Amino acid sequence: MVILLKRIHIFSDKSYKVVQGLVFNLTLPCAIVMSFATNKHPMNLLWLVVFGLFACMIPLFIVYFGSRGDEPRYRAYQMLNASGLNIGAFCLPVVQTFMGPSAGLPVIMLDIGNAIIATAASLTITRSLLHLGSPTKTYR
Repeated sequence: MVILLKRIHIFSDKSYKVVQGLVFNLTLPCAIVMSFATNKHPMNLLWLVVFGLFACMIPLFIVYFGSRGDEPRYRAYQMLNASGLNIGAFCLPVVQTFMGPSAGLPVIMLDIGNAIIATAASLTITRSLLHLGSPTKTYR
């Protein structure tokens, strides 16, 4: 839609940043809040978030103990690439296709725990275990 509006000269070249900010910082969070406020979600599904956290943390520790003796930069690379699942792109469409739209909610709850590990926790755990220091420091 934005591309079409840009081609007919309603939006300028820099307008996409405004639209992107509105979508990601206002519209999407509002949609998530409205979904949780207006739909009934079973509270026992919150255990799937905890399961997602632990399921994504286990590979970090397996690689940590399995890569002893390797260079710290290489160990960090391995640890960061071992954690995190690509649930949204691969699992969710398959589950919803074969089991129906209602089966997507447990998958999404699991993905919340996965997202916590994949976005920040894996880096924090890796840096703490390997004693790598600040993220702005370059390792050569």
